[in-house]
Amino acid sequence: MPSAGNNCLDAAMWGLPPEIVLTNRLSGLQAPDWYEKLERQRGELARQIAELSESALVRKVVELISLEEAKCTQALLLKG
Repeated sequence: MPSAGNNCLDAAMWGLPPEIVLTNRLSGLQAPDWYEKLERQRGELARQIAELSESALVRKVVELISLEEAKCTQALLLKG
């Protein structure tokens, strides 16, 4: 059971993920290389976004314009 010092999210999540996940206080240190992994998958992610954008439902639900703008902004930063 969560201690009194834990936040509401910890209490709500108790029993769902393994206890080690809930009691870990080293926030952000679990995957410090997330950006490098994302960078390696950039081409595949762009292909998946293009494929998904062909769906009317996806276009209605997902902010594809924001994803496209983020991709363009990142490309400009990389050229920098």
